[in-house]
Amino acid sequence: MVNSKPTPEKQPESKKPARLLDNRRDAMEGKREPHEFSAPALASFAANRTNPRYRWYIERYGRRAWELDAMGASILRERVAATIREYIDGESWERHRLVKAVEIETIRTIVRRMNWGH
Repeated sequence: MVNSKPTPEKQPESKKPARLLDNRRDAMEGKREPHEFSAPALASFAANRTNPRYRWYIERYGRRAWELDAMGASILRERVAATIREYIDGESWERHRLVKAVEIETIRTIVRRMNWGH
């Protein structure tokens, strides 16, 4: 039986996992070292030695850099959103969303009543 699920390399760019953000999070959590990063969707270049933050950067992320400005805005937004969603409890988020909607409606009702005579 052939696996019909596309591999990340064959998926459309907008469907690929949020690799860049996964890499940074993994490094911050000590799961991976910066030199283990890969960013196949973006061309990399040597980190800029003349930048005042060069030493700080290479200690954290390695000697390669990626220009996120070169990535399509919609792809970057989706990668950021996908990474954020990993940290959100969906049930709690929905409950807070509903509470906020009720609070907003309550405020609107009070404002309408306060402006009754005007």
